[in-house]
Amino acid sequence: MTHDVRWDTLGGQVESECYCPDVWKVGKRTLRFAQRPHIMGILNVTPDSFSDGSLFLDPERAVERALEMEEEGAYSIDIGGESTRPFAPPVDEFEELRRVIPVIESL
Repeated sequence: MTHDVRWDTLGGQVESECYCPDVWKVGKRTLRFAQRPHIMGILNVTPDSFSDGSLFLDPERAVERALEMEEEGAYSIDIGGESTRPFAPPVDEFEELRRVIPVIESL
């Protein structure tokens, strides 16, 4: 599906005030954003994920999926330990860390 957009009807030029450095140092890895498109995989390790049906609560399965995402072209992976769906109850930082740290350590 394509959409024709007339920028002049949206107020003219679209500019971003966001700044993202060209290089991120993350652990032992260096991510270079200027060299290729950035595709981010989203991995939810929450019991109430609406997008994946809570398939990745087990850290081993979550790691498998993260590696699959990398093989499919993901340049980085956002591992989420707290739901952002509307009306989701917040979790404390200890619960969020309990969910994500085993996955991060295994990767």
